[in-house]
Amino acid sequence: MTADGVNFAICSPDATSARLVLFAAPSDTSAAVEIPLDPARHRTGPYWHVEVPGVGHGQAYGWHVDGPRD
Repeated sequence: MTADGVNFAICSPDATSARLVLFAAPSDTSAAVEIPLDPARHRTGPYWHVEVPGVGHGQAYGWHVDGPRD
């Protein structure tokens, strides 16, 4: 966590794109918000990362990652 929200990160060296998927509740099957990551801003080496303001502890989330190893 940061002072403003949560920093999410995933290691996926072969990914060509990544989206952070946020859910309103852990039992939800549909995303409340999808955040596409810009590789120029949100990628450092094999790590994709983004800080999401206003998000707190317990946020239900997942990743959608595309690449040659679907």
